[in-house]
Amino acid sequence: MFASGSEYFRVAFESGFRVCSTLLASAGERALILTKESSAHTIDLHGDDRNAVKGMIAHFYGKSSQTDQYFPKELAPPVPRRDSTEYIKYLVDLYITATKHLAYSLQDRIKCMLEDFDNIHFGLNLTTVVHHIYVRHKDAETTSFRTQVARVTAEAVESLVQDDLSRKLLLEVPDFALDVIQALADQKSATSANGGNGKRQRR
Repeated sequence: MFASGSEYFRVAFESGFRVCSTLLASAGERALILTKESSAHTIDLHGDDRNAVKGMIAHFYGKSSQTDQYFPKELAPPVPRRDSTEYIKYLVDLYITATKHLAYSLQDRIKCMLEDFDNIHFGLNLTTVVHHIYVRHKDAETTSFRTQVARVTAEAVESLVQDDLSRKLLLEVPDFALDVIQALADQKSATSANGGNGKRQRR
């Protein structure tokens, strides 16, 4: 299951590593350990978000919640409510973990979910969401999230610029401000293109 869902694990297993018995050790941030049967070499994924790793494992097995009686409860991720800020943060962590471990199908699944996200989702607590994406994970690959949150923000920019907290957020996180500007430019280009098409059709 691991090998079929992730190029990272496929290569590791082909090199002689295996999942050891302390799959989800309770100590610290350690979430998954792979050991090499012929030696003492290990791959300790201590830098990954614990719940995100659980979510990735659940995806490998085709599970997504704690409701399946045949899926070990200790491996099931505690997924937050879908209408919460914590759910957005969980998806960010899950996407970063999937990217790191070359779990392409999980990446694609999250990207598809993002397409349905609008201002209602990101507007739950825009400051928290933006800081989680742009500040906490500033060095991670989060382009899909950045593009979507900037697009949604740009669509509601008139109301946001009148809000003190939103203006402060744009000043505090320059990369977010630049993404919003790019999203506004893209919207303007799209509007101009559609207007041009309409004029040509009328002719």
